[in-house]
Amino acid sequence: MPSSFPRQCHRSISAAARNLFTSTSNISKLISNLEEELGYTIFNRTANGLVPTAPGREFIMHATTILKEYGEIEHLRDTYNSKKLSIASLTSSYCSNAFAELAFNHLGENIHIEYNNTTSNDAVNLLMNYQCDLAVVAGTTTDDSNSEHHFRHKGITLKKIGEVPTVMYIAKIHPLLAKYENDSDILHAVYHYPYIEYNDDMFLSPHPIRPYINTENVIKINERDWRYKIIKMTNGFASGTVLPSDVKIYDWLREITIPQGELSFFLAWRNGEEQSPMCKEFTDILTSKLKKDGRYCESLK
Repeated sequence: MPSSFPRQCHRSISAAARNLFTSTSNISKLISNLEEELGYTIFNRTANGLVPTAPGREFIMHATTILKEYGEIEHLRDTYNSKKLSIASLTSSYCSNAFAELAFNHLGENIHIEYNNTTSNDAVNLLMNYQCDLAVVAGTTTDDSNSEHHFRHKGITLKKIGEVPTVMYIAKIHPLLAKYENDSDILHAVYHYPYIEYNDDMFLSPHPIRPYINTENVIKINERDWRYKIIKMTNGFASGTVLPSDVKIYDWLREITIPQGELSFFLAWRNGEEQSPMCKEFTDILTSKLKKDGRYCESLK
């Protein structure tokens, strides 16, 4: 089917014929042959032109969908003649900053790149459903072998690229900080304050902050900046990873490292697929950012 196949709707056979640069008799014959093949009438011929029958309306709906999908198939040629990359990633300043740098490196070029900010498990699902080329996921470091084993059987390859401490965020004006100096004491005392949860199910494995949370005192929110405001307003606390040195803008927060709560970063892709140059470029940028903050392990395979 040629890419110039018309998608206009006409109520007149003569108008359709002019648009297709053919004769009215040819159009009439094509419609009649199609109706005979389908076994039902698509159009009623009236004084006001062609009017779709009930099954005809259904036919037009499906035909329109097919033409749209065909257009998408044709568009693949243009897309793959350009540089293309789709990434799904857990919420992380390291990952979003790496993507921003990748986009900056290719300003003015013919590229098609997208970034889906989600949870680790959802990122893997997008990867398995061919909705992204590369996923960045995370799990607690103590569970590395289980994570790798689990996804190997799902047709997913995981490659560990670094480790980042998991921390608790608490306002520097929090009343607990006036009462306790020791991080361990503060960690155990926050159980009596609300936990501000953002983007639940962020990790592949159990969240290291769980032992310190009263599950009956949780405030859930989906907007990152509001999470920090609610921390200040409610004397609550939150958790996450240490922010990269170039985005430390919340100087009113204190970060307390959670014992044995190291977070492993993994790249994930479908087994047997070769990584594109843009995938490799993104990987290099991300690992360099982890290394810059002293949290990238040179010995990692």
